[in-house]
Amino acid sequence: MIIYIDILLIENFIINLFLLMVMTKLLKVKKRRKQEVFAATLGAFYVLVMISPSLKFFTLIPFKIIVSIIMVYITIGTTHIKNLIKGTGVLIMLSFLLSGVCFGLSFFSNGYSLNSGYTLNSYPIKYLVLAILCILIFTERIVDIIKDKYFVSNYTYDLTIKINNKEIHTQGFLDTGNELKEPITNLPVIIIEKALYDDVDLDPKKLLYINFKAVNGVDGMLRGIRVDEIIIENESCKLLREGIVCFTEHSLAEDGEYRALLSRGIV
Repeated sequence: MIIYIDILLIENFIINLFLLMVMTKLLKVKKRRKQEVFAATLGAFYVLVMISPSLKFFTLIPFKIIVSIIMVYITIGTTHIKNLIKGTGVLIMLSFLLSGVCFGLSFFSNGYSLNSGYTLNSYPIKYLVLAILCILIFTERIVDIIKDKYFVSNYTYDLTIKINNKEIHTQGFLDTGNELKEPITNLPVIIIEKALYDDVDLDPKKLLYINFKAVNGVDGMLRGIRVDEIIIENESCKLLREGIVCFTEHSLAEDGEYRALLSRGIV
């Protein structure tokens, strides 16, 4: 029997990625695309121990369970024992379910008799199954991208900030969980990227320093300035507000869709 290693790895990678994708859906955990791909790749390479006589020892059930736990850990990124056990159980259950479906489909192209039993001579439906899994993986990814784009577009505003007779134009995302305000004036805070104000001269005497604390417990201090003319607009409204503009050296969006974060109190 001839085994093509590259095809074997690709087939197992597709199956592992599909199973991990369904597992994260069922567990309702945050998607980690790169980690999913890495875990699926690890699982794909593990299949090599099944075709290597010197590594047959690693095909025992305890090692299979350990590999499953590692794949789940990489995918969901947690060390909580309960979550690891739950994720591993779901992954194994899905593996058995998919195996049962594939085995059932194999009856369409292979005969079975009470005398000779069942022999798997060919499995042309395998490529149909792999094609369906690929379509489901890409469809799920495309749907997630569309949902994210739609969500961001609904909460994105055209932003014009006038500082020292200069206007900064950018896109701002309304962070509904952001309630950061300057404690004395009680004005809402807008956070913008450093590159937007590089050519703006700021008077050090007018700078404000605002303490903040994130949900994950990280705290720090933002440097900002009071602005009396902030124009916020989209297709349905146009608002003129005053607030505190704070500056960050970090990029706020990976794809550059927006470069400012709006406080909930400013809209």
